[in-house]
Amino acid sequence: MLKKKQSQAVDLLFLGSPEKVAQKVGVRHSTLQRWLEDRRFQQALKARAKQKRRASERLALQAVMMASSALEAALRTGEDRPVTRAALETLKISGVLPGCLEATRDSADSLADVIARVKAEMDEHG
Repeated sequence: MLKKKQSQAVDLLFLGSPEKVAQKVGVRHSTLQRWLEDRRFQQALKARAKQKRRASERLALQAVMMASSALEAALRTGEDRPVTRAALETLKISGVLPGCLEATRDSADSLADVIARVKAEMDEHG
């Protein structure tokens, strides 16, 4: 079990440099370096990194689901709204729509044109 300052350092190391973490926790930099070499401290860091990764994955999945819903609504209504463009970008970045939207980089494309291309791509694949 880690001591209180060590636990604080584990959390803070994801937010700042070791020098700033040591200062914030109230220990010397050399003490923090020693902790970083300790097996228990390393295990705690790995466990915290895993928790952060899982939380990030959940947030990303939620963003993709929300973007999918927004795009589905746009496909039904044909509305050209900024939120629909943002949803489209979210889906592109996530890899959910791989390669099918390369042509959307042209700013002259209307959202209706983009939606039509996405709808055609979705119909083609599913």
